Amino acid sequence: MFRYKKTITICCLFFSLFSISMYAQLLQRVEVKYTNLQVLPKNISKEALDKQMDFYCVSLNVKCAYCHAPSLTSPGKLDFAADSLAGHKEDGRRMLKLTQEINAKYFGATEREDDFLKAINCYSCHRGEEYPTVDVSELMKKNAINSLMKSKQ
Repeated sequence: MFRYKKTITICCLFFSLFSISMYAQLLQRVEVKYTNLQVLPKNISKEALDKQMDFYCVSLNVKCAYCHAPSLTSPGKLDFAADSLAGHKEDGRRMLKLTQEINAKYFGATEREDDFLKAINCYSCHRGEEYPTVDVSELMKKNAINSLMKSKQ
């Protein structure tokens, strides 16, 4: 009789562990529905979104609160969907659209999740600074001068 109790107990433990493991995997597969994604793909995975946001933070040397407003309902947390913060998020959206257009037009980028690291991205101009360190007007002047030089040859 003791032997059966031990076997039943071990089977119950294995079943419990298996059930917990399957439930944890199920929770990981649950799709996260983001609200207020206006430029990024609506079906972006959590991992890809986190990777992209981390890249923006590093590229501009800022923290999440630079673009995302504090939550009104959960003190100490951020409201990632809110657009109430000083325009940084809107500036970011405009810059994302710009880089997407440049990458699509000149470098053949598609709208896949991992294409945000194409030829032109935030770091191309910001170089780890809050404001761009690359002076585009100087680049334009150089380009205009180069074009003039080539046309006279």
